[in-house]
Amino acid sequence: MSPIGRVFVALNFGLSCAFLAFTAFYLQNADNYKSQFEQEVAAHQKDNTLKAGEITKLKSAKRTLESSLSGRSSEVQNLTTDLAAAKDRNADLSKQLDSLDSSFKSIRSTNTQIAAQLKDQNDLILERTDKWLAAEKVRDKAVTERDDMQEALATVNGRLARLQDANGALLLEGKMAAEEIDKLKTTLELAVRKVPSLAILINNALPTVRGKVVNVNADLGTVVLNLGKNQAQVSNGWTFSLYQGKKYKGECQVFDVTKNACVARITNKVAGAVIANGGSATTRFQ
Repeated sequence: MSPIGRVFVALNFGLSCAFLAFTAFYLQNADNYKSQFEQEVAAHQKDNTLKAGEITKLKSAKRTLESSLSGRSSEVQNLTTDLAAAKDRNADLSKQLDSLDSSFKSIRSTNTQIAAQLKDQNDLILERTDKWLAAEKVRDKAVTERDDMQEALATVNGRLARLQDANGALLLEGKMAAEEIDKLKTTLELAVRKVPSLAILINNALPTVRGKVVNVNADLGTVVLNLGKNQAQVSNGWTFSLYQGKKYKGECQVFDVTKNACVARITNKVAGAVIANGGSATTRFQ
């Protein structure tokens, strides 16, 4: 055999060995692959069974969801209708809110004006209250002074009533004594004219004091002279002769003395004579 034939024979033998080895390996692996394939098929079938159950459940859930979706769609439609109505209502409420806001602004402006007016009125009330309190104090003071004056007036009226009563009795006595005084006065004047030294003796009884008649009360029969303790230490009981110019009018006797005046009771008056303000009074015969 030629070398080339031997090469081909060897090559065929080698290839046959390789094919046998490959076939053995393939057969062995094919069994493994088959077993694995069968296992995987069983697993897939089991998995498919599970999936089929899940699909059935999902379909049932789908039908439930579709039914629920139908109900939800109805609810959504109702809600859409309600939403549209709510939008319309909201628009109306927005208009009302705008109106209320405008009214609120107007009210707030009015309240501001009222607050300013109230402040002015409050200030005026406080001012008038202060004036009222001041007036109350003045009124209370005036009432107190009035009460004091009324008490003083009541005291004076009581004293005056007593004086009037006493004066009535004294007038009666004076009237009775006046005639005797007139007689004595006439007798005394005649005696003085006849015996000039007698006037000197009479005039030495009181100091020489001259004054004016400043007030005459014909009803009480009294006169007020501008002579008091400060002028000549006049005291109760002093007797003054009353003149109008050079004309003798009568006599008076002091019964009340103040610092600058005295009150005297007319004890003798010339018949028909009028004792008036401005006349003179003296402790000396003229």
